[in-house]
Amino acid sequence: MTERRRLAIVDGARVHEIVVPVGTLLETALDGIGLRLQPGRHVLVERTGREVATDQPAWRFDDGTLLSVVDLHDRPQPSTRSSTASGAGFPTETVAWWILGAVGVLVSALVLGGAESLPAGFRIGGAVGLGLAALIVGITWSVRTRDDQAPSATATAAPAAALGPVALAFAAGAAAIPPTAHSIPLVVLAGLAATAVLAAVIALVAGSEAVRDSAGAAAVVLLILGAIWALALLLGMPAQGAAAISLGAAPVALRALPTMLLDVPPGMFIDYQRYQSTRWAVRERVPEPGEAVTLTGARRIAGQSTARLQTATVLIAGIAAVSAPVALIPLQPVDPLRYWGQLVLAATVALALLLSARRSSVRLLRWVPRAAAGVVVLSVVVAATLASGALGLSVAAAGLLVIGIATAAVLVAVGRGASSLFWSRLADLVEALCVVFALPAGLVAAGVIDLMRGVMA
Repeated sequence: MTERRRLAIVDGARVHEIVVPVGTLLETALDGIGLRLQPGRHVLVERTGREVATDQPAWRFDDGTLLSVVDLHDRPQPSTRSSTASGAGFPTETVAWWILGAVGVLVSALVLGGAESLPAGFRIGGAVGLGLAALIVGITWSVRTRDDQAPSATATAAPAAALGPVALAFAAGAAAIPPTAHSIPLVVLAGLAATAVLAAVIALVAGSEAVRDSAGAAAVVLLILGAIWALALLLGMPAQGAAAISLGAAPVALRALPTMLLDVPPGMFIDYQRYQSTRWAVRERVPEPGEAVTLTGARRIAGQSTARLQTATVLIAGIAAVSAPVALIPLQPVDPLRYWGQLVLAATVALALLLSARRSSVRLLRWVPRAAAGVVVLSVVVAATLASGALGLSVAAAGLLVIGIATAAVLVAVGRGASSLFWSRLADLVEALCVVFALPAGLVAAGVIDLMRGVMA
């Protein structure tokens, strides 16, 4: 009995399944099925992508080996949709989303800055119109999203499509405040409440799990930020105090964020039914045992956590960038406690945002906190310049020169491959200290010490 080998040859849309003796050369088997390879144009490859020589006998291959014919002169043709999009730079729909987002930001800035001068009828009508527009646009976009869409198709449209409804909702909430009760903390609080409601609605009706998880994370972050501004409003703090607390809470939120992303039943970690011998409480309910771990379930959990992490990181960093100019400009030299609190707040938040970006391997999660840190540094430089005049400008220029020289030295060392475990551990220690002191510095810069003195008096 002669030993044989079963081979599968894939040539474009055709699949040849052959059975040949072990001593038959591969090129002989190919000739037998009418498949001739042109030297320099056609190659035969395995499933791993390794090229296979046709002068080998069949016994060198395992039974059931799959081989594919590759045409080296064949090039994939781009589709009409992708070529149109690449030729135009951005699809028309993406440009429309960006225009709507810009309009929403402009309307929010106008409402926040000039709400007192708007007539009552125009203000109420504008608030209702903006709110309806935000709901319609947000629901329309979120319902149309699907999990099977290509990431490249939504990478440019998603940020602008989310920015437009969010900005319109903020403007609607801000415009709803009557001029008689107009104050910056109240206006911001109303805008944050409207934005959180819109994010919750999008999380309920979105057609994609990634959008639902992102909107849910955004709603939680906005609610926490709204609680900070509501507390500041109840305590009678100005907008600068609420912004200082928001800025100081940003590093703490970024540090605690990874521990709040994974939504897995407790039974997936420990088999309580088997290993827990005693209960901690009489009414304790033993968690149900976890189900089998599948690839689909793992991908779903990883996708949900990734969407929450990216959305929350971008939103927290954006809050820090927006709060920095309000919290640091102008400085309060007449109140030494608040003055030094502002300086410590700027230093701790900038260092915490810069050093926390080292642990991320995603480009977006690395550069968004760094950009926020740059806004914090620029804000404190502008504040110092406005507070001290020419002398402050000279000091700020000297400080920027020193920072530039130090940055250039570090970049040269890193570019040459320099690495040190000592400096990495030192950076971790500095980051931990900055995270610890950022929120207390924000409270001091907000004037909480004076508030507590008044309460105790």
